[in-house]
Amino acid sequence: PLVLHALASPAPGVVLGVSLLPPRQGYLYRWADGGWTEVAVDAAAGDQRLMGGMGRAYLQSGSYLFYTPDAGATWQARALPEGFALLDALRDTVVAGMDDRLALSRDGGLTWRIEALRRSVDGQEQPFRARAAAYYHGAVVLTAWPVASSADAGLFRYDGLSPRPEKLAGAEAAGTLTRVEDALFSAAPAGVYRVTGSPWRVAPAMDGLPAPDLQQAPTVAADGEAAYLHVGLATFYRWTGGAWTALPPAPAPEHQAITVSGGNLITNAWAWNGTAWTPAPRPVVAPPLRVQAVGEAAVAEGATGAARRDPATAAWTPLALPPGHGLLTAPGLYARPDGPQAHLSDDDGATWRAVDLRDGGLAWMPDLAPRQVALLALPEGAALYAAYGARNGRTHVETTATYGVVRRSTDGGRTWTRLDAGLPAGLQGRAPVENLLAIGADLIARSAVADGFACRWLGGNSVWQPTACPPGLWVGVEGVAHRGGWYVKNASGLYATHDDGATWQSAAEGLPGGLDWAEAHLTSTPAGPVLLATRPGEGGAALYRMDGERWRPAAPTLPPGRRWTGLAATPTRLVVAGEGAAWTLPLAEVTGRAPLPPPPAALLALAGPNPVQGRAAISVGGREPVQIALFDALGRCVQRRDVMPGRVEISVAGLAPGYYVLRAEGSPATLLLTVLR
Repeated sequence: PLVLHALASPAPGVVLGVSLLPPRQGYLYRWADGGWTEVAVDAAAGDQRLMGGMGRAYLQSGSYLFYTPDAGATWQARALPEGFALLDALRDTVVAGMDDRLALSRDGGLTWRIEALRRSVDGQEQPFRARAAAYYHGAVVLTAWPVASSADAGLFRYDGLSPRPEKLAGAEAAGTLTRVEDALFSAAPAGVYRVTGSPWRVAPAMDGLPAPDLQQAPTVAADGEAAYLHVGLATFYRWTGGAWTALPPAPAPEHQAITVSGGNLITNAWAWNGTAWTPAPRPVVAPPLRVQAVGEAAVAEGATGAARRDPATAAWTPLALPPGHGLLTAPGLYARPDGPQAHLSDDDGATWRAVDLRDGGLAWMPDLAPRQVALLALPEGAALYAAYGARNGRTHVETTATYGVVRRSTDGGRTWTRLDAGLPAGLQGRAPVENLLAIGADLIARSAVADGFACRWLGGNSVWQPTACPPGLWVGVEGVAHRGGWYVKNASGLYATHDDGATWQSAAEGLPGGLDWAEAHLTSTPAGPVLLATRPGEGGAALYRMDGERWRPAAPTLPPGRRWTGLAATPTRLVVAGEGAAWTLPLAEVTGRAPLPPPPAALLALAGPNPVQGRAAISVGGREPVQIALFDALGRCVQRRDVMPGRVEISVAGLAPGYYVLRAEGSPATLLLTVLR
């Protein structure tokens, strides 16, 4: 259940609420007919103010203003002067303020009149800074921030004729403002005051309250039937017959927002129906899912577990995860590390075996924490491990003075090959763990010390090389390979490089403007990249496919009203994940192209440990004899022979230590071997 931090009731039995915390920060909900529904408005993160009554409501979301004429059933975008905050709304009259300026709209936020307010304090003219405002009896009643001392605070009346609001006598202090029946209440820790107009009068409204000091900042909420006062954590009063009557203490001090609907008091946690407290209904949001492809199958991971989609039956079945769960796909299923330990499953999650990441040469890091360990999936069965050594906040460095440690395993974590030799010193100070991106067999590591500096590790070279960093924030980063280049999405946009990262260009041609890149997702398919993106304010999300170097809309459309959290592609289907649900779509419908035939079985595979000493064991597929060749890091052929299908051993005795590539004639398949002395 979500915690709602702003509440309003535009009509009896209808409640509007805004959540200000992740994972639904800035989302608007409407309670009517016994249930909550999400309202599709661009309630982005930022300042949230919600006001309603008499069938109408206004929502300020950051720099946006939205208006509903029908108690939240439909919404319209309105203008809000830049930098102003919503202070009050009554029918078509809307009041906003910023510093010493007051903005007044008489047409529901379509047009505004802005006035710079002044007042005299000790004979000197000072800016008037409004703390709260309420439209009442044809004027705007304001409470002012103190300028010189608390003595110059109070209630003021602004009639629009003079930039100097008139101070109302009788209020020693003033705070929030709320219309109650035909009066206006001002509540502050020093007391509650009641304002009436024609003529204007201010009088204390403290009967029934612990005088003279309320100690806590009070809030008044009211509708046409009742008014309530919230003081402190769980103390409430009701205005009855000219005095306040205490309610029974609320069950728990969780009341961060209150409103009144149909005479009933509603908070973000509890509701008072006139006789008893009952739990207030809250919107319930299913946990977001992440999806990944494992061959023709797909796995989905949520906050409470995981599931696997069987491609034969199209059914999702629960997937038991080990402690510290979190899925990472390679040819096997890896569970993300819990500290220095990960888990690997070779049977689609039926059983798991522990993989001690310290075996990757990390014994000098005795205090690894989960945030210091990461796994990435690489092709051909390789899983890459990266770590950052720290103990009690102090950095421990290896003899190579490299802070980041990068290892690769091609045998399920049994042995590890070092990949961080020669990692540029610019990456010292913070680990590559949080700044490492795998694109196929290539890696990009970003420096957290020198902004904009990065280095790349090209799969066949085994050498880190300096490169440029994609523009924008290194947040929400996803990357795919396409037409010999890299396409990388981050929180700022989508960028491409065709020179191994030396230069980057925008790759958003054909896409609409205003996309929410932080919530976008990018995946690779046999027909090219596919992008899932949302345009704030329009509701729903759309799929786009890359046609050459240009993006085009992809069919079909996705169900509206859901936050999308993941995207993955199997050879024949696209898997889209949202909150609590996942959809699978035929890939041909998305890309407009028939799926490619499945690739032949791998012709070469490891049948023994890697790195190798003396002899290397490999498995050769197929039914016919094939010629294999071994190349060194400079591309020179150092061995060539004809072999039969099955298990084959090749001699590496006499070869210099280093990296070697094994190829089979007529096949793109390769194996990377590490030869030790």
